[in-house]
Amino acid sequence: MLTVFQKIYWTKLKNSSVYKKLINNWFLIAFFLVLSILLVKSYFAIIFFCAYGYYLFKKDNRIFYISFIIILFFIMRYAIIEMKYEFETLDSVDGYVKDVKKYNNYNRITVKNKGKKYYIYDYNFHQIKIGDRIEVMGISHTVDCAHIEGGFDYQQYLKHHKINGVIKANHLKVIGYRFDIGIIRQKLYQYLSSLFDGPIMSFLNAIILGDSSGFEDDFMSAVKINGISHLFAISGLHVGLLVGFIYQIFRLFNVDKDKTEIFIIIFLGLYAILVNFTPSIIRAVLLYDFYYINKKLKLGFSSLDLLSLIFIILIIVNPYYIYHYGFILSFLVTLTIMITSPLLSKTKHSTQIFLISLFSWLITLPIIVNLNNEINILSPLVNVLYIDLVGYIILPFSLIVLFFPILLGLYRHLITFFINFTVFLSKYIMIRINFPDFTFLGIIIYYLILWGFIKGYSVKKYKYLFIGLFLLFLLLTSNIICFKSYSEVVFLDLYNGESILICDQYNRCNVVIDTGDGRNKEVTSYLKRRGIKKIDYLIITHNHHDHNGEASEIIKEFTVNNIVVSAYDNSELSSIADIKVKKGDKLGCGNLVFHILHPDAPYLDENDNSIVVYVLVGEYYFLFLGDVGNTVESKIALMNLKVDVVKIAHHGSANSTSPLLLANIKPRYAVIQTGRIEQFGFPAEKTIATLQRNNVTVYRTDQHYSVKYKYSKKKSIFITIK
Repeated sequence: MLTVFQKIYWTKLKNSSVYKKLINNWFLIAFFLVLSILLVKSYFAIIFFCAYGYYLFKKDNRIFYISFIIILFFIMRYAIIEMKYEFETLDSVDGYVKDVKKYNNYNRITVKNKGKKYYIYDYNFHQIKIGDRIEVMGISHTVDCAHIEGGFDYQQYLKHHKINGVIKANHLKVIGYRFDIGIIRQKLYQYLSSLFDGPIMSFLNAIILGDSSGFEDDFMSAVKINGISHLFAISGLHVGLLVGFIYQIFRLFNVDKDKTEIFIIIFLGLYAILVNFTPSIIRAVLLYDFYYINKKLKLGFSSLDLLSLIFIILIIVNPYYIYHYGFILSFLVTLTIMITSPLLSKTKHSTQIFLISLFSWLITLPIIVNLNNEINILSPLVNVLYIDLVGYIILPFSLIVLFFPILLGLYRHLITFFINFTVFLSKYIMIRINFPDFTFLGIIIYYLILWGFIKGYSVKKYKYLFIGLFLLFLLLTSNIICFKSYSEVVFLDLYNGESILICDQYNRCNVVIDTGDGRNKEVTSYLKRRGIKKIDYLIITHNHHDHNGEASEIIKEFTVNNIVVSAYDNSELSSIADIKVKKGDKLGCGNLVFHILHPDAPYLDENDNSIVVYVLVGEYYFLFLGDVGNTVESKIALMNLKVDVVKIAHHGSANSTSPLLLANIKPRYAVIQTGRIEQFGFPAEKTIATLQRNNVTVYRTDQHYSVKYKYSKKKSIFITIK
């Protein structure tokens, strides 16, 4: 009776006018939802949202109303999650372990308790299983927003992953256990660890579990440069290969096709659990499941309909997917493949892969730029080689070696060749172009030009017009810094150390003073996000790691015209320095002239060997004191300088900022780059008190985060991140 009822129901539904109208139109609804999501990113999107809504209403008001209802569901769901989310500052928690991730210095344990999730940082590497109930005591982990413009925002990261608290564990105790299917993932990881190590373990972990955190920095950098990161994220390629492999095995044993498909659906569900439900695998698994349901129930949906429905469902279930680059890239690439594959079905295999790679590269370019701040023009060509290499050799061999470790020796040679070849290509077979972050407006312009090219492709003059516009847009975007009409000084808030960027207008002069300790390559990343390609002077004030730790990375990544060190510097940088300075020297570029006030002799204390720089930027005179102490400050005090802004010496320690110096130079503003290592206690209360007595406006990176001075149209302004 139920079967008859179902048939009647489905027949009525499929014969309804609304159902028929929605066939092949779900993409229009999904696109309207995308435009509504973009409103979260920029109010500028309201123009496109309203224009498209009007178009949709005119096309068919029923599709418009259904779209609007779905958008309302999304907004309500997003609002509910926002209201329910609460970050807790706590020093103890108990709950069930949902995940254990190993890093070099700690384990990160994900614990769930009463619907809330917490990260536990375990530096003692306790033996914890997924499913264990643990009791944790420790200290609440510091969770900050971005300290540098465009930098990593840990607060938002935790929020978008629905993590309600973070604890550094001092005491951890297992108090119970219940079965969790995620234990399969952990057991597989332990199995891999027991058989393999080094690059082999890292490779298998990436290929099978989608975790590329174990790759060496050089190889990971090469993967990004070559544009093949997608091959090490569990995606449709992996699912397609696994499905094909299972089909072939079951065919050998003459298993019924329906039973094979049901087994594959179950297997893919388990595989999704195995890789911890990454967005790309959820999309790939659901797409296969929806294909099966669509065929069995004869729903009549196109591939584009199915992809659109999956997007709508996932984004309503978890609205925070809009912040996941993996989710966005997965759908963009799949959409591109769906649209282009039928058009290229009659082309040769290699040509087909190249064109699909090219179209995918073009569609995802703004996203890739905002991830890496660079593109490799040869990436589509490289993918022609790598897609087959990984899909038909590396991935199958990785699965085989799991069950037949006797082949490990051969596999090791294959992986070694793969790594060396990848690094070689990244160094010698590539054309890299650096880009600053795309703004929302820039992304809109990019896709409008791309859309114009597609629409006008059949008309020769329009085709070449849009190709020209496209190339011009990329050229202008890549060099947008050349149109910057203001000067600025940026004091970066680093975890440890100091770094200062000084820029003259129109890219005429870029100077970096110090680099911090190199933690997470924060300075390099910031410079790339700004679109800086050349550094006229890289000034390293003195030979301490918190001032020169990232120098080698910056020299590798940028065109550094001059490396500047003290005449009395004895570091490794001294051997490659272009200029060695002492008191009385000058450096110039653009409208800026940098006067070197110190060192005047070698000092026993390396801090007192710091280069002291004096420069006029805009309408303010800046004094950068490095890490000098009171002895050197007393000499600077006697130089009769006009100073508007002083960069306080040695992070605001008690041995800097003497009353004599402040009385003589009379600064209006002071910037203290304190760092965030609490044990140092920067800045000293004595230093702050001295500045306050002298009526100096103080900017502290521990309170204000990064500080920017901007001079434009004869106006000066200080801007802080916080």
